[in-house]
Amino acid sequence: MTRDEGLARLRALGLSVTDAGVLWEHFDAAERSGKDGHGHARIAWLETQAFDSRAKPRRVSAETGYERWDGCGALGYLTLAAIVSTLLEEPPPRARLVVAERCFPTGVLGYWARALAEGGLVAVVTATSPRRLPHPSGGEPLTGTNPLAIAVPSSDGRPLVADVSMGAVTHGDVLAGR
Repeated sequence: MTRDEGLARLRALGLSVTDAGVLWEHFDAAERSGKDGHGHARIAWLETQAFDSRAKPRRVSAETGYERWDGCGALGYLTLAAIVSTLLEEPPPRARLVVAERCFPTGVLGYWARALAEGGLVAVVTATSPRRLPHPSGGEPLTGTNPLAIAVPSSDGRPLVADVSMGAVTHGDVLAGR
C-alpha cells in the first residue's frame, strides 16, 4: 500500500490529517520491520471498527513520579503518541509511571518505547489486552497477550529494544491470517 492510499483510507474514517499521519507512520514502521500483522493490514481492520475519530486523549494529572492519561475513547495509538510527545517535550527529571485508560489498540509497543529511548529515556511499556489466550490444552480464552516492550538508549544512538507478547502469536498475526 502506498502512503497516499493509506492516508486517504485513514482520512475516510474521519481522522484528522495529523492523526492519520500518526497512524500511517506507526503502521508503515511495523510493515517495514516485518510485523505486518500490525502494519498496513490494520487500516482494513480499523475500517471494520466503531470508534470516535474525533476523540482526543488528555493528561488528567501530572505529579513528580506519576502521570495519568484518559484516552477519552481515542485510539490507543493516538493516546500513546500524545504521551510520548509530551514526555519528550517535558522529560521527567526522575522515573515516572504513566498510566493511560480508555484507549485501544496500542499497536507495536516497541515502536513507542523506541521513540522514548531515542529521546534519551529508558522506557518500559506494557498494555492489558482482552482475553484471547486459552489454556494450552484448549478451552475458553483465559488471558490476554499482554505485550511488554523495554527500550534503553545507547551511546551510538540506536537503542536496545525488546518487544514481546505473552502469546505465540500476536492478535495482529491472527488478523493477518497466521
